Amino acid sequence: AISRKPRTCDEQLAAAVEFNAAEWLRLQGRLPWVEFHDDGDVLRVFAGDTYPRNTVALARFTPANASRRVGETLEPHLQQRAACNWIVGPVSQPGDLARRLKAHGFSCRIHCAGMACMLDALGQPPPLPKGISIELVDTPRPLLPLTTERR
Repeated sequence: AISRKPRTCDEQLAAAVEFNAAEWLRLQGRLPWVEFHDDGDVLRVFAGDTYPRNTVALARFTPANASRRVGETLEPHLQQRAACNWIVGPVSQPGDLARRLKAHGFSCRIHCAGMACMLDALGQPPPLPKGISIELVDTPRPLLPLTTERR
């Protein structure tokens, strides 16, 4: 796999957002009805026409194999006529991945903003408002169970 270390602070933050999106895919892939695939050079989740969205992320293709790998990655979506989102960021390779995706029929429909900041640059936090406290807990409050039922 190709690795290109982000150079600037902005590139590092953008890479952190991309890695975070990839980890979100890993978590979604644990849902019982979702197929999660880590092909070594790309991550992808497939849930058909239900939640979560079918998504591909963290592509690290070589210039020589990128077009072929894009086609292979999209094949299950095309066979099942299922939509697919592809996250492209500074870690994604090759650098012209967006052009290669367009050649395979993709169109950029939305630019999603990611938020990140260098925590060591924040300084001291402001004082908490009266009556507010923040504490670590060993057991989080239970959440409503996730269901596979369609609504």
